Amino acid sequence: MMLSGCATTGEADFATLEQSATATAKTTQAALENSPTLPLKIGKSSETRLELNDPTLWALGQIANYRIFEFSAPQDGRYKIDLMSLCDCIGFNKKLMRPLGFVLDGEGVVINDAPDSIGYKNETWKLPGRIEGVWSGSAQAGQSYYFLVTADNRAPGSEVTTSSGLTPAGAALIPITVSLKSAPTGKVRVMVTVE
Repeated sequence: MMLSGCATTGEADFATLEQSATATAKTTQAALENSPTLPLKIGKSSETRLELNDPTLWALGQIANYRIFEFSAPQDGRYKIDLMSLCDCIGFNKKLMRPLGFVLDGEGVVINDAPDSIGYKNETWKLPGRIEGVWSGSAQAGQSYYFLVTADNRAPGSEVTTSSGLTPAGAALIPITVSLKSAPTGKVRVMVTVE
């Protein structure tokens, strides 16, 4: 008996991306002009997927798809943006997008490209295998801000990390370790707060 998986690999997805990309933005201002924005409500999370047919830009010397979230500060204060990149854990090929995030001002100029923290988490089975990042900075009341999310495509298909857990085997549970590979696409969850 031969088993085959229907999921693609990060390398195959990246090759498709390179072949099909058109009108790739070379600046964040062009990226903002080329893509609709997704509204972010303060204190509410928003979830979307980065797909191969999304607009593209150059990030870290590689082509990458991106999505842009928009928010306005209700008062002067500090914004905090929480980003989660969630594992695509269906099928044989487990994939996880390594996210990059850029906070842009109303003109599309990068005002924050350095997360306060970013790293792999695997604390619950409810959200297994994810990368979480936090960006923070000053916000002015009534100003529009954008959060551009893209993939770090410098090494598609490389191992991001491994995830361990237990799986049923008859009446017993056996430990398993699964490798999560870098992918140019994936599901992200974003939330912004202003205090």
